[in-house]
Amino acid sequence: MELNFLLNKRERTSLEPYRINFKGGDVFYWPNFVSTEEEKNLLKCIYDGSATSKWISLTKRRLKTMGGIPSMLGTKKEPLPAWAEEFITAMIDAGLNFPERPNHILLNEYSGGMGIAPHFDTDLYQPYVAVLNIQRPAMFHFFDPKTKANGNEENSLLASCSIGHLYLEPRSLLIFAGYAFSAVKHGILSNQFDTIDPETLNLHLLSKEIESGQTWSRNGKLVDLSDTSASSAGGEDPKSYLPRLSLTIRALTKAIEAESLETESSRTDEKHRLAAFYKSVSETV
Repeated sequence: MELNFLLNKRERTSLEPYRINFKGGDVFYWPNFVSTEEEKNLLKCIYDGSATSKWISLTKRRLKTMGGIPSMLGTKKEPLPAWAEEFITAMIDAGLNFPERPNHILLNEYSGGMGIAPHFDTDLYQPYVAVLNIQRPAMFHFFDPKTKANGNEENSLLASCSIGHLYLEPRSLLIFAGYAFSAVKHGILSNQFDTIDPETLNLHLLSKEIESGQTWSRNGKLVDLSDTSASSAGGEDPKSYLPRLSLTIRALTKAIEAESLETESSRTDEKHRLAAFYKSVSETV
């Protein structure tokens, strides 16, 4: 399916206006990296029924890998869809400084305000990542590297381990590298609401209607939590929320050509890759 990105026609742009003041690491927040129309085209491509990669259903989210199943044994190279290659080119043209051209995308679909536990991205990838957030917002956290989570923790406990947070608006691009990639964990708390506070790292880059002290539902609506006549979701059922999607775009550190996996031992390794990947993305609740 064709996906036309005007970003391909833009002049290379400095990332400095989008830099976030986060200790020890390169973090950038680029609001409205894609337009509303581009977001619609992107959603059509993501949900294209003819796509070869399939969704994996988990408790809190669905995910899809593009570019191969990541593994410490080496990732079998798989071609990215044409629209994904076009989007990667758009990011590079816009000024993102990937150490190598990205060859892998992990697509996550979150429903009803679901999030993802604090985690590292591991050394399967180059330490530079771009995350495109589309359709719905969420609060993104960097966590103390010692933070442990098995899926049963209260949000308040995990939030106390947060060392920085950014509010991700739809169509925004989050970029982090170096220390922020390798030395600290990151994740998103499962929640129906997110409150913007003075410590929100990208407050100065958010849309004009978003201000410190406000609370927004994961459906992207301003909520007055003091209004007791409203339901727990500001008058909405979280199950009715459109899903939030994130495209995590990186370069693999070790990719294997498909032709080298035709032996019996290689096929056994491939089974181990799949088993390890499914274990790594499993959830306890």
